[in-house]
Amino acid sequence: MRQLFGTNGIRGIIGDSMGPELALGIGSAFGTFVGRGKRIAVGRDPRHSGEMLSQAFSSGARAAGCDVVDLGFLPTPALQYYLKLRPTFGGGAIITASHNPPKFNGIKCVGREGLELSSEAEEEIERIYFSKKWHSAAWDACGSYATDEGAGAPYVDGVLSQVDAEAIVKAKLGVLLDCANGAACHTSPGAMRMLGCRLSTINGHPDGAFPGRMPEPTEENLKELVALCRRVRPDIAIAHDGDADRATFIDDRGRYVPGDESLAILAADTVSKARGGIVVAPVDTSLVVQEAVAAKGGKVDYTAIGSPIVTKRMRDLCAVFGGEGNGGAVFPKHQFCRDGLMSAAGMLDVVVRSGQRLSDIVDALPKFERRKLRIECPEKMKAGAMRAIEKRLGDAVTIKVDGLKIVDGEGWALIRTSGTEPIIRVVAESRSASSTEERVKSLRATVLEALGDAASGSAR
Repeated sequence: MRQLFGTNGIRGIIGDSMGPELALGIGSAFGTFVGRGKRIAVGRDPRHSGEMLSQAFSSGARAAGCDVVDLGFLPTPALQYYLKLRPTFGGGAIITASHNPPKFNGIKCVGREGLELSSEAEEEIERIYFSKKWHSAAWDACGSYATDEGAGAPYVDGVLSQVDAEAIVKAKLGVLLDCANGAACHTSPGAMRMLGCRLSTINGHPDGAFPGRMPEPTEENLKELVALCRRVRPDIAIAHDGDADRATFIDDRGRYVPGDESLAILAADTVSKARGGIVVAPVDTSLVVQEAVAAKGGKVDYTAIGSPIVTKRMRDLCAVFGGEGNGGAVFPKHQFCRDGLMSAAGMLDVVVRSGQRLSDIVDALPKFERRKLRIECPEKMKAGAMRAIEKRLGDAVTIKVDGLKIVDGEGWALIRTSGTEPIIRVVAESRSASSTEERVKSLRATVLEALGDAASGSAR
């Protein structure tokens, strides 16, 4: 079981669980994992601790005999695209904590051609790290260090090659872009200008303190952007997270578009162009995605939660599209990772080719009511509680991928333990608010009863 790697790399608070000592060790372990003599690309988002961690990681990798190419400040998907174009590289690492607050930072390791690492690969890197059995290069075999600050332009060109850029340029869309003071600042504004957009930006200068807003593009964090949209009325607003692997949207009426709905729009459009195909999404994804995809002749395949799991399943199934309801979308014709700029350009492409306003596209989607619930559960009781819940639900459970999911004609509900907090999460969705509330109320009672069973030992 992994001890350091979470669902998307290693993260921690600077000065506490994350620092240069850890970065040095992980760099040594990763360098040993990919093999001496291999080249590794390293990049970072603008967090204040990023350069420190990047240098420490690079030193560890070089000490293991790997050559390091430092790409500097750039989006996570730009680093992955750089590796896609260079299959001889052994892999890479981006120093980022993505959407987390500024006191956090992290290390996301990626494999050859920019592909997400498997859990087995991450476990092997951890094994090397904890055993300290990393390769120590001799004085004349230490890895070299070079810089390449030109990774952004080919990445932007790659994104624009996936859309009808000429049509978008002719449309002259009004775009309000929120870069979150993050990694998107040096790529997304230029891409929007290349697409002929009438562009305005906020939070457009890189600053690791994220002074404009917190880097996660949630509805709560985007209140200022929503208010601005209602004043200036752009055709669309786009908001990135800290490392620009996600994008969320606000429509021409100044309404925040939930991540599942933007995912449904992009997925349905991709399936329509492909004349069918499989879309991969986590088990907690809204039914709006399934219905939108089915209407275009496609099918949704559900996985456990986590973007590396989604992308692996996409490769296994030759899926035409995939993503999560948090603004992370994967366009396999471009690359097998979440890409915020690709999502943004893709949404502009949908709007222009459809001849509709984004608000009209959103309004045409089927509507569902969702509720979430958190119930405290000590770590030591999680396994027993889930066994007791499954026992109480019986045949009602239809899917056992990352928790217990109940699907029926009214909607669905998912019960799963948190991987980072001492809680059990309950998510329910149906077409009506009353039905969803009833489902949540019933499942809350079931979970509380199961916790009692687990405490008494009757769930064994």
